[in-house]
Amino acid sequence: MEVDACAFNIADTIIRYDQLEPKKYIWDEWFFYENLYSFSRVYADFLAVFKTEAETFDYVCSLGKSGFPLAAKLAYDLDKPLIISSLSEFIFQNRTFVLGLPPDLDIKGKTLFCVDSHTRTGGTIHLFKKLIKAKMPDKVRYSVIFDCREEKARRLSEVRSLYGWKAVKDSLLKVVRPDRVKDPTFWMKDDRYWLTYVSPNEWASECSAAGRIPAPTLALEEGEAITLTKQGQVQPLWLFLKPHIWKRFTNNVLGLMGDNRADTVVALSVAAIPLAFTLSFLLHESAPERGVRFLFLMNELPEYYAQRLENREGVVLCDDAVLTGGLLYAVHSLLLKGKKEKTKNVITIFDSVQFPEEGRRYLKFVLSDSPEKYIAAFSK
Repeated sequence: MEVDACAFNIADTIIRYDQLEPKKYIWDEWFFYENLYSFSRVYADFLAVFKTEAETFDYVCSLGKSGFPLAAKLAYDLDKPLIISSLSEFIFQNRTFVLGLPPDLDIKGKTLFCVDSHTRTGGTIHLFKKLIKAKMPDKVRYSVIFDCREEKARRLSEVRSLYGWKAVKDSLLKVVRPDRVKDPTFWMKDDRYWLTYVSPNEWASECSAAGRIPAPTLALEEGEAITLTKQGQVQPLWLFLKPHIWKRFTNNVLGLMGDNRADTVVALSVAAIPLAFTLSFLLHESAPERGVRFLFLMNELPEYYAQRLENREGVVLCDDAVLTGGLLYAVHSLLLKGKKEKTKNVITIFDSVQFPEEGRRYLKFVLSDSPEKYIAAFSK
């Protein structure tokens, strides 16, 4: 079923130049999510169209990685548990799944509302159907914002969409040549984590800052945080399966942050996307004049992300788990160009203290001047 909700110039927010091949337009759903004003407009239509149906489901489930922000916002707004599932859009011999379903998640007889930003070939949905079959859910429905499949691919699955192929195509062809729209490189880039572009020589040896590593300020009570563990093992992603705790955590985080003029929320890892995106929306709604943006660090060159952050003054860095702080240091050194004052907060679900002081020297470097910036749900 297709629902073309309203006229919307998709090309304004979904199309950009490829950093690796200048002058070549590409479809980039992360560029779409970055601007919360544009996403808000489309999401309001999506929620209105699918809200009644979604409320009848037990879980909201993401499909591809680009479904995480949409699924997170939907689950957060509907008070539904969020299943984070991501299948690699490209299947290679040495890499199939980016993330699968939680292995001990019992969804037998349950209903799932699965969402993604867009579908092109239908391959992600086809793979997910195979993955979910053994879990024996009662019902699974698939919805996307943009259904970009041409007729042959559309026969594979029943997918409800806000914008069908005709609306998408009409918008694209105002900007992009027809032959470029048909080119596979327009639609998808191979996954390549941004740090893989970085030479080891770019890492400095400045991380022996004096002083002790500050303990994080905890945004959850001990009784709430303990629900994120099983047999002593911390499961950070369980936070998103417990919507009431997830909401309490984000609201408490906002209180601890205060009015620090944050204007950008960055997800440092795939598993941090739901936390970072919902937090960015709360900041956006509380101060729309600030132009809060969301950024996910994935497969672009470091220069691309450095450029996106260059004129931002209040950066919030989110992760699902902080161990040594190495990733935080890389962001400071390579993307923020050493301007530590730009970082307003570091927020993580789990702060791991398994490493000795020296092993956490990167974290110490980032936080030694401003320990009050560090907020976690759980520290162990």
